[in-house]
Amino acid sequence: MIKYVFLLILFMSILTSKGFGQLGNDGSFFWNSTGISYLLNDKTEFVLSNKDHFNIQIGRFDYLHFDLAGYRKLSDHFSLGLGLRLNETYKSEIWNPGGAYMFYGVYSGKPGNVKIRFANRVAIRTFKVFETQYTFDNITNVDFFVRSASKLPKPYIMDEIFSNIYSLKVQTIRLYGGFHILNLDNLGIDLYYCYHLTRPTMEWKEYNVFGINTKFRI
Repeated sequence: MIKYVFLLILFMSILTSKGFGQLGNDGSFFWNSTGISYLLNDKTEFVLSNKDHFNIQIGRFDYLHFDLAGYRKLSDHFSLGLGLRLNETYKSEIWNPGGAYMFYGVYSGKPGNVKIRFANRVAIRTFKVFETQYTFDNITNVDFFVRSASKLPKPYIMDEIFSNIYSLKVQTIRLYGGFHILNLDNLGIDLYYCYHLTRPTMEWKEYNVFGINTKFRI
């Protein structure tokens, strides 16, 4: 079974490389994220993670962040969380530091053969050269075939919607589709595509994103 997993990863890598060549002129990206989760007990979890954005159009990284978050389960379906983020954004030939304080409310459940995680987040985003932003974010994950014993990659979908609290306008929409390629007790690997919409001004800009997500559990 392992050899089929590696063959699939190799196939996706080749496909992704070809996709980069076709999409490089429209501002496409490659995102890489890594997370380490530690379950303190049956109600408390800590997650340390980072994410890098490689801008294929300019041929360099233009964003990265590191997060530390803790979650406390209140019931079988509801959790609260707190998080701290440090980030760097490359703009005008220099790196600009920033950060965020994040507050989470999370619902999770397994109706049938599906797992749903629905998170609302209030974030206070600080920047060295920009004004502080206050955002209300929604992050939804839907995993399919979670009760299946099959070792084949399982599909999932996800969306992220970020809104500015003061202007009451949606600033960012991300729509994901991907596969859990590897899902072991202590290691998980996901490959995905994301259709990314953002409007730093009045006009929406769209981007194509390929990504890999690696998860460690200790």
